Order: sequence, then structure tokens, then C-alpha cells
Amino acid sequence: MAMAVLGTTCMVGIVSDQPVFTPPNLGLLFTLPGENWFRAMVNVAGTLNLDWAIETLLPDLAGEPALYARMEAMIAPLPIGNEGVTYLPYLSESGIIAPVVDHEARAGFYGLAPRHGRPHMIRAVYEGVTLAMRDLYQGLEGTGDKILLTGGGARSLMWTQMIADALGITVLVPAGTEFGARGAALLAATAIGRFGSIREASKATRQIQRRHEPDGSVKPAWDRAFANYRARRDSSLRR
Repeated sequence: MAMAVLGTTCMVGIVSDQPVFTPPNLGLLFTLPGENWFRAMVNVAGTLNLDWAIETLLPDLAGEPALYARMEAMIAPLPIGNEGVTYLPYLSESGIIAPVVDHEARAGFYGLAPRHGRPHMIRAVYEGVTLAMRDLYQGLEGTGDKILLTGGGARSLMWTQMIADALGITVLVPAGTEFGARGAALLAATAIGRFGSIREASKATRQIQRRHEPDGSVKPAWDRAFANYRARRDSSLRR
């Protein structure tokens, strides 16, 4: 099973029992407890894109308690593909390290016309991060048909379903928050003998809260949106 973090940073990866170096010179490789490895593809900016969009495009709504519900209601009527408006979510000052390494990569909107407004730009951010995740996912090998999703972005039912539909796979969202802190606690619990291994600790404490199945009827629309996204990506990145 693949896993993804949709937080300030966006990362998609797989755990394996041996190091994986393909594709070469791309992505990150981490060691894990129990002689495992984590192979990750990273788009440095994840929900950072949405935070920026709220601050820049929706300052009049920024203090509302139901802000995210308002945003999603705003973009829900728009079709997949967003009537041609595309956003590349390369907002980090350090550029990107997948699907290519380009330290000068920057975010941008494409396809804007006078008929487009704030809802199109907000939806473009949601779709842009979603399609960036598809880009990262397709760069991995041996990913299977399910992905475990954590991070602040996983709280959004709409965004999670977008990811399931765009990637064409089942998305599982575990119960809980602050999984980095939970991981540290599980390591400590394993070290003092509460669990026999970190794998045992992980299995004992994991509970799936939501399951999002891909909607096959919208696959052609997402495929077209991804083709448009890749065309914009290829024209803007160094290769």
C-alpha cells in the first residue's frame, strides 16, 4: 500500500523491505525501523498552497469559522478541469524535487480569462495539488490499488474524494491527528517494551476512519485535466 501526507508538504511514497532507487536521481529514500525503507516523491508545497490562496484571494472570509465549508460550496458547481484554469502548486522557495528536480520551479495559474473568478482560482488550487499527487504517485513503482492519506488536507471530504477519483485508487483515511507525534510516541513505547516492534505498535493503534472509492464515471474528465496539467507543467519546468 502506498501512503501520502497532504500537509504543509505534499509527499507520496511506499514502504519496502529493500532500498528502491528507481527512478534514478529522483525522490527521497529513508530508512525505517525494522529493516524497512520508505521511498518518497515530494512536491515541497502541499496545503501551503491553500493557505496562500485563502490569505491572498479570500481575505474577507479568512476569519470565518466555516471557512473551508464556504470554499468547498463555492467550488462544487464547477466541473472537473475547472473550465480550463490550471494551477501548478510549486509554491515553495526551494522549487520541487519531483517529478523532476527544479530549484527554480514556481507556482502559477494558467488559462485565466475574464469570465473566470475567485471560485475558479480556488478550485484550481484544489485540483492542482490533487494532480500533483497523481504526478508523484505515477513516479513510484509497486504502489497497488490503495493509498493511506494523512495530513490536514485529509480532513476535507471533497479533497479526499478528488484524490481518489484523480488517482483512480481507494483512499483510506486513518482516525486521529498529529501522526508525526503519534509516531514518536510509538517509537518510545516500543523502546520501553510496550510493543515488540514498531510494526506491531503501528498495527495495534491504526484505525481507518474513512474510505473513499474512486468514481469510475469521472475518470475521463480527470484524465483530460491531468493531460492539461502535464502540458502546463512541461512548459514551465527545466528538464
